[in-house]
Amino acid sequence: MRKNRGSRWDWLVPGEDDQTARRRRATSAALCKTCPLTARTACKTRHAGLAAEAAPYTVPGVWGGTIYRDKQPATTDIVQMLFGLDAA
Repeated sequence: MRKNRGSRWDWLVPGEDDQTARRRRATSAALCKTCPLTARTACKTRHAGLAAEAAPYTVPGVWGGTIYRDKQPATTDIVQMLFGLDAA
């Protein structure tokens, strides 16, 4: 089983405080701005597709330089549906 330890692009990284999370998300969004516009557009398009599949849940994180907030926590079922991963 894979345990999610989080990445710089995630909305939530376990054990991270709010200030560190905000700083990490801002740094990640700024890093996105260094990619070509076509790549940023592809990320945003991918996010839109995942968000449509996951509705009514959200797909939070940093996508194409935009920070998408976590409005409703993902359940184990939605994580498995989208990524085929164990949410543990």
